[in-house]
Amino acid sequence: MPVYSWKGTDLKGKIHTGVFSAESYKELEGILERRSIGLISARSVLRTTVFSSSLQQTFFSQLSSLLLAHIPLYDALIIIASCNKGSSFEKLVRQLACLIAEGMPLSEALLLHMCVDQLAVVVIRTGEKTGDIAHALEHMVKHKALMELFKKKLYAALFVPGITLCFFMMSFMGIFLIVIPRFEFYCTSLAAPLPYSTHLVIGLSRYIRSWNFLYGCGGLVSFLLLSFLYSHSIQGYKVHIAFLLKIAPIRSFLIKVYTTQLLRGLAFLLGRGIPLVQALEVCGAVQSSVLAREEIAVLKNLVEQGKTLSYAVSSTIFSSEELNSFILLGESTGKLSAMIDNAATVFQHKVYSIIDWYIVLINPILLVSIGLLIAGLMCAVYMPLITFPLCLEL
Repeated sequence: MPVYSWKGTDLKGKIHTGVFSAESYKELEGILERRSIGLISARSVLRTTVFSSSLQQTFFSQLSSLLLAHIPLYDALIIIASCNKGSSFEKLVRQLACLIAEGMPLSEALLLHMCVDQLAVVVIRTGEKTGDIAHALEHMVKHKALMELFKKKLYAALFVPGITLCFFMMSFMGIFLIVIPRFEFYCTSLAAPLPYSTHLVIGLSRYIRSWNFLYGCGGLVSFLLLSFLYSHSIQGYKVHIAFLLKIAPIRSFLIKVYTTQLLRGLAFLLGRGIPLVQALEVCGAVQSSVLAREEIAVLKNLVEQGKTLSYAVSSTIFSSEELNSFILLGESTGKLSAMIDNAATVFQHKVYSIIDWYIVLINPILLVSIGLLIAGLMCAVYMPLITFPLCLEL
């Protein structure tokens, strides 16, 4: 759905601004008109969140805590705003408080002024219908914290190898830019024959110190940048994922990650009483992966056609004997939400196991590779020092 940044005025002449999702400009105008706001201008913007992920988490956590303490919603928002004086966040929260004071539901107020994800909106609307926003927000905060922890675990797996590789590259460049040129001068002054490995190292050092190396680096950076930009387009992302999915270990890992995210979202929404079709729609909307969104859309369409969830899952990349067993058991016992939650826990542990295995495996491989390169470099440097005395004796 398109997102519009809008500006309008109410009957008192007060200017209002915000961001809202609407199918068209006309629909946006109608939505604002129902809130006694006349639309002055609007422009289509990218779907971004005014709140960062961490700020959203903090906001909803504070709000749920205050509501659980039986503080009225308006007062809770004012308290949160007063804790963030001088920031744009304070202004935004105060605008929300004003809309709440005018009788607007929190879910609509959030949509009117910021693009929170669909999961948050659905959960808040459910809380509004049941009259228990506080607990709905509390459960959502816990769910989001769990998903953030899951993402951090994935990113942490790449941190140590990345740091090790960067340190090696810096050391490597230092050796070839500073040490090898001095060694080359020493070798040429003796006018003695050099081993092939030494010639190779000296030649590489000369290349690194030449303009050709800079041109090559520039070309490589440009290629990587273009590849990065292309991979972030819809078509490029599909090509990128299609390539990764051809590699069996990566395919297995990615599917487990997507499955875990889907199951966590489904378990959370079904546990809050959200219908299955709507829960699938929300899970698809909050997915960052285009492939996962497409597969969830297939799931949703099959369920809408009257198929069981177990049958629908078996027609997608999420299908596995273990997952199908969990879902079938949930459908037969009427405890689908609980069984999906159990399945999510199982698949999450599987992902963690793969990550732990990767961390255990990649570090020794990286260190051994670096050690072999250093050993080769040392041999290339020390071989002439060993052979020079022999050459002088001859």
